[in-house]
Amino acid sequence: MLNPFKTNTIAILYIALGRYDIFFNDFYENMEKNFVPNTKKTYFVFTDSKNITSHENIVRIEQAKLGWPYDTLKRFAMFEGIKEELASFDYIFFFNANALVLEKITAPMILPSKDEGLVFARHPAFSCILPDMNWESRESFRQSYCKDPNSLACIKDDEGFCYVMGALNGGRAKEYLELIETLAARVEADLQKDVVAVWHDESHLNRYLIDVVKNGKKPKIIGANFLVPEEHLEALGFHFYKDVPFLKLAKLRANITLLNKSHPRFGGHEYLRGLSDVKVELQKGDEVNLYKRYGGGGELGAFSPKLFLKCFYLNLKHNLSAKKGLKDKNA
Repeated sequence: MLNPFKTNTIAILYIALGRYDIFFNDFYENMEKNFVPNTKKTYFVFTDSKNITSHENIVRIEQAKLGWPYDTLKRFAMFEGIKEELASFDYIFFFNANALVLEKITAPMILPSKDEGLVFARHPAFSCILPDMNWESRESFRQSYCKDPNSLACIKDDEGFCYVMGALNGGRAKEYLELIETLAARVEADLQKDVVAVWHDESHLNRYLIDVVKNGKKPKIIGANFLVPEEHLEALGFHFYKDVPFLKLAKLRANITLLNKSHPRFGGHEYLRGLSDVKVELQKGDEVNLYKRYGGGGELGAFSPKLFLKCFYLNLKHNLSAKKGLKDKNA
């Protein structure tokens, strides 16, 4: 039987506006190592940062900072601007700037079949996993749908079957380019009426998923373990499992984590967004929590030496930086 994923090219879409460029180097390094290894990947980086340059498989695209929430809301319009380049790839994926691939993700795990076409990722806050290791939606999943009848992202009370996160999505080039074109137009139509969907691009993405399914398609929907918030890593099993025997907890791994943008090592959420020039300070005890999260210990005891050492390096770097700042302040 021929391997449907034997030869393919993947375009990676990434937005690093303002201070979000701090995430790119780690993102790129881990993507190259863990995301569909041995596959040709090209990174299209929309940025205003001079720290990111085009080289090898990185294509820097100059993009002015639009301000919040337009830096995220108008992502589909950004992507539409390079649709001709994207059409030459087999697959296209978008990742949030703070995504970090922790585990090997193979082609069958992430790439959609011809029948599936698109890939969406369950939102961790509205998902849980059953004893048979299949995912289901929590009863609360409809709470985050856009209910504004003036928005093209509006979802009725009796619609939908799960809530997906905007931090990761993709698909085969043809299908994903159709998604980009449709959602760019819908967002612009909303803006012309001074309407912004409650969760911006994510609201439009959830509306699109419902429309795709209504049209008879069956897109690939990956589990919430592909988007685990960093602050939940240490309690991964207890956060997702629903009436599952304890011994099965080890079977679920966090394939991708979303680094905590509110953490002091990144300056804090408002600092990253450019809403403040004041960085959040590292508080006593934060280092210990980082060891647990990066080390993967927590209550599950699944210790990862590699991540533990990375955490040790981060703590050392932050402590030296803090000491340098104090020295400069007292100079």
